[in-house]
Amino acid sequence: MPGINGLPGVRTMVQQGANVNLTPETKTYISGLVTPISTAQKKKIDKLVKDLKTGLAITNLSDFFDVFYVLANETAELGLRNLVKRANDATAINSPSFVALEGFAGNGTSSYLNSNYNQNLHSVKSTLNSTSIGVYSRSNLAGNSNSVEFGARTAASSKVNMIQIFIAGAKIAQGVNNGGAGAYGNILPNSKGLVCISRNSASDTVLYKNGIYNGIDHSVSTSLSEYNIFLGALNQANSAVGFSTHQISIGFIGKNIATDSQALIISNSIESYMNSNGKGVIA
Repeated sequence: MPGINGLPGVRTMVQQGANVNLTPETKTYISGLVTPISTAQKKKIDKLVKDLKTGLAITNLSDFFDVFYVLANETAELGLRNLVKRANDATAINSPSFVALEGFAGNGTSSYLNSNYNQNLHSVKSTLNSTSIGVYSRSNLAGNSNSVEFGARTAASSKVNMIQIFIAGAKIAQGVNNGGAGAYGNILPNSKGLVCISRNSASDTVLYKNGIYNGIDHSVSTSLSEYNIFLGALNQANSAVGFSTHQISIGFIGKNIATDSQALIISNSIESYMNSNGKGVIA
């Protein structure tokens, strides 16, 4: 609304004022939206950014993460954006269902999200021997060995970067920059909350569930994934397979989680955000 003598109108000044104290990441994240979000939601996203930056002792989200998708958002448009920077925004394929403030869920047969993030091409903080991947699921589904929540690989035993949550036998399968997916047995009471896998060296990957250490795998790193990471499915050599029906709220890739305290900081920051909208699932 134009103001007197060409000055900004009241509505414009109010909108600008609502954004003045936001972090640079949040300002960039919400810029140019087709459908604006509420001031309350802006503040909740900004608190998530601040919690992560303060807790991890980083200046910018890009000091730790390459991509961070807040799928549980007011709009699908914003949920598909990369919070770290305006690159590698995700794309919804075959209409996965979206529920505001909860996230996206596939139909188990054809729908998923393409992150448009190719680790081999786009990685900055994620490297061969320093990579973390994480997925927050609101669903408690037993799943099976063919259901993948997050990942890409060239073949079953080549250039694997993936998470399978709560497969048959209450296990979780994973692979981070290695030649095949390792498996941890009987450690997940359910599939709700945040699962993080962190490759911390050429021979160690650590599993965290809701910020708590849950085991280590000694598979050796071999190479970075060379296809776009999918959420709600597995990208196998540019073909979607392993479709999941988990409702996914958060997905991220970054450098390794160096300490147990960092894992808890990430989990607590995410759960605080989810709880701010009444959608958290970590008991």
